[in-house]
Amino acid sequence: MYMSYWIKGTRVLSPEQGALNQLWLAGAERSKITNGAYYDPVGVIPRIDKIAKSPELGAKLWTWTDQLLDEAMNVGAQGSN
Repeated sequence: MYMSYWIKGTRVLSPEQGALNQLWLAGAERSKITNGAYYDPVGVIPRIDKIAKSPELGAKLWTWTDQLLDEAMNVGAQGSN
C-alpha cells in the first residue's frame, strides 16, 4: 500500500504528523488563517493549480456529483419498498 503512495508522489503521515496543522491552527492568530484553506506543510498554503480553481470545472463536478447522488438515492428508495 505504501509503495503506491510513493509511486504517486504522495506521502502517508503518522497520526502525530497529521495533527500538526490542527495544532498550529488552534494557536495561530486569526489574521494568519485563511478559512477553508488547505495547509501543507504546517502553516503553508500551497500554490493551487488553475484547474483546481476553475468555476466551469467546479460547476461540472457539482452537477455530476448531484446526478450520482440522485441516482443513488433513487436506487436506495426503490430497494426499501
